[in-house]
Amino acid sequence: MRPLLLRFVSTPPFDASYELEHRYTRQTGRVFLSGVQALVWLPMLQRERDAAAGLETAGFISGYRGSPLGTYDLALWEAREHLERHRVRFVPG
Repeated sequence: MRPLLLRFVSTPPFDASYELEHRYTRQTGRVFLSGVQALVWLPMLQRERDAAAGLETAGFISGYRGSPLGTYDLALWEAREHLERHRVRFVPG
């Protein structure tokens, strides 16, 4: 029988300055997102990448309340200020 090998993975120190708002504003380091929050974050990331490439773009997201993606429309509504800063407009259907 082979012995069980344990790996000790070092974890980064606890970041006491982390706030929930950082999920959409932090530029470096670790952020914590749900799957739906990651979908909200993607258009903002695309806008930043476009700007870095010298492109003038904007985004438009439309949908209907109670979409099959569950709480996606609610998450977009909650993040509307962040989205607008990135020139992404959400209009609920």
